[in-house]
Amino acid sequence: MLFSNPWRSVPQDPDDELELRERSSFLHGFRVNRPQTPKWLQTPYMKYTLYIYMVFITCVIVSWSMEDEKTTPITQGQQDDYYFHPPIPMRDLTDPPLPPAYNIVPSTNSYQGLGNGKAPRIVTPLFIPFTRNHKMLEQTVLSYIAAGWPRSNIIVIDNTGTMDANPKGLLSPNNIFYLNYELLRNRYGVSILQTPTLLSFAQVQNFMISTVMSKGWKYYFWSHQDVVVASYEDRESFKGFYHGILESLSQLNNTMGPEAGENRWAVAFYAYDWLTLINVDTMVLIGAWDVFIPYYVSDCDWYERMHMSGLKHIDVDVGLVYDVSTNIDGIEKLLFGSKGGTDGLNSSRFQELIKAVETVGHLINQPDPPGHGDRGAWHNEVMGGWGEPWTYNPVGLSRAVDGMSNAGKIIFTAKWGLPDANCYTFADTRKSQHAAWSFPDSRK
Repeated sequence: MLFSNPWRSVPQDPDDELELRERSSFLHGFRVNRPQTPKWLQTPYMKYTLYIYMVFITCVIVSWSMEDEKTTPITQGQQDDYYFHPPIPMRDLTDPPLPPAYNIVPSTNSYQGLGNGKAPRIVTPLFIPFTRNHKMLEQTVLSYIAAGWPRSNIIVIDNTGTMDANPKGLLSPNNIFYLNYELLRNRYGVSILQTPTLLSFAQVQNFMISTVMSKGWKYYFWSHQDVVVASYEDRESFKGFYHGILESLSQLNNTMGPEAGENRWAVAFYAYDWLTLINVDTMVLIGAWDVFIPYYVSDCDWYERMHMSGLKHIDVDVGLVYDVSTNIDGIEKLLFGSKGGTDGLNSSRFQELIKAVETVGHLINQPDPPGHGDRGAWHNEVMGGWGEPWTYNPVGLSRAVDGMSNAGKIIFTAKWGLPDANCYTFADTRKSQHAAWSFPDSRK
């Protein structure tokens, strides 16, 4: 020890004073007199009076602090979760878009066994991860609300990496990462969950899994941000989109656990993974999404590992799920009709909606429409914001994602000993999970 501590020893002193032992020359003989109790406090009456007075002052201070908590608006740092911005009650929303009455399920009480642990009202939690192009995200959210999905069950994941810029409204609408918290929360009525930083596709998948595990949820849904969903309004026997979701969930609930044996499922596809239901308890058998395969073919790797684990996927059809390449002008009116409107099933409004969507999108296992162009064109529709707070260069983002995607394909082929990053080849030569990384390094 370079210097001794003169404060280490404080001896007991029976003579009503404390003497600090010297540990250095300048402290030699230093004495501290213990403060004496004033004579006016030595009577029992004054001691009790002072005690009561201090208790009263403490209560006043506590009540003031509680009043401040009531009047302080909740902003970033929602009480017990900095990253979560909860849904606003329906009665407090500003001009919320209202779905057609025929798409609304009055109650979920008839569906036994549904609900997620400590949050029974969150019967169908739906995550919609967002990174860029707010117009596409808003279009997707509106379509789910119009199809009857409870807005309080929809959770937008703000995966922009822009820290607190979006909650504070610091980004312009032309910013590639712009997300309108005011619109999403105060008008649409959905909640927002921020990621701590910008995550890749595989990392977002792991983020969702870890989030629901921390909440004790048994299952959750997730959706791409570039889809439009709708009910089959033109069918003779009508069943709303969300009604179909609840029915399928009720049926799948019986084969979620290990007692289901070979019928146990890990994921349910409602149009490949454009809309997916995840059985959380099976995730431990599959493992995390491979973060070294950050984007493309990451899904091939994880879904095939699911089959290697003896689990199955289920294909479910409850309604229309379109993959779209751009946002559609006037989409809100096409989805909800005029304010106060009373359109019936398969109305002219609905037919106009389907026509507009099919111009820029397609259903699963169907060819792209004529002149559809690049399915990922929406990635580059909103490319501004460079220079604004916490904003990554938009052009650099696109180039960097492409570079990471190509690197991920190299990792994928090396991991499974494949000649190329072809998902179909991988499926045809399916191996066990333990075979991963057991192949010779081609670089040597």
